[in-house]
Amino acid sequence: MKLKDFKQSNILVGLYIDEHALANEKQFHNTIYSITKQQEVQPDLVVFHSGLNKDVLKKVEDILKDPVATYAKVNAEGVKEEKEEKIEKGEAVNYTLVNTKSESFAQLFNELFSYAFDNEYEFFSIMEQEDVFALHWFKYVQKYASEKENVGAFSPLMRHTVNSVYQGIINEIPWVEGIAEEAGITDINILLKAETAINILGCAFRVSKLIEHLPENENGGYSPMKESMKLINAYEFFLRIIYDDIKVLTIPRNGYELNYAVRDSYNPLSSKIPSNITQLPQEKGGITQQEAKFYIDLARKEYFFEEDRNIVFEG
Repeated sequence: MKLKDFKQSNILVGLYIDEHALANEKQFHNTIYSITKQQEVQPDLVVFHSGLNKDVLKKVEDILKDPVATYAKVNAEGVKEEKEEKIEKGEAVNYTLVNTKSESFAQLFNELFSYAFDNEYEFFSIMEQEDVFALHWFKYVQKYASEKENVGAFSPLMRHTVNSVYQGIINEIPWVEGIAEEAGITDINILLKAETAINILGCAFRVSKLIEHLPENENGGYSPMKESMKLINAYEFFLRIIYDDIKVLTIPRNGYELNYAVRDSYNPLSSKIPSNITQLPQEKGGITQQEAKFYIDLARKEYFFEEDRNIVFEG
């Protein structure tokens, strides 16, 4: 899809929304608010959905045009209160809605990459509906990118929460003394020891670096992520691009808040694999422990191959 009349930035962000997007409406407001308030570097936004009804989409568009940030304020007695800060008129996000045919996170990621490549964006990034960007994140991306032209991807330090309860920091491992071969750069050894060492959400990918190592697919396009892998495809993707000498730098700044919303099912269009996925029934996206192990092992074997060899679990 050509976005010639839409494009206003050199950064494209993709966001998939489903029926849960408005379940916590204040959180969705915060997600959109975080995009509109990027200091100095405002990205364009593609909002993907899978056929949401008109009423839901109307509400989503109202938020996209006029998001309201809600944050906790402590009164004189030390009790938290909620205060709403409204965005001033004219700061609505530059967005387009896309009814996607993608059925998995890998397909969605590849669709976003195609939009970024076809429309000559310099960077693209994918986020999810419960999350927020730090207000200076893309400003930091531009600053580091101008100084480190050999780096192909810039990942943020992430504040990790579950149902808004703080769990810890993600993506910090490359900065731990004595761990990485090069300070701040995620390497193969780090990933082979821990498949969760780097998270794909919020990461800004330089389109020109990825395209150098991508073979054309059967449709004449490019698929950075292997779509045949049911799970762990982001892990294999990072292993492969790092093996191809695409540097992934964690910018030592808080850039993204990753919030897991505990649910009784798993949506394959999300990169957030539930910790209890092996306990979920198959009809709700659950898999067996044997299948989960299969895909982790497969990722550690397949990253040597640029093409998708379509190896699937046969349990």
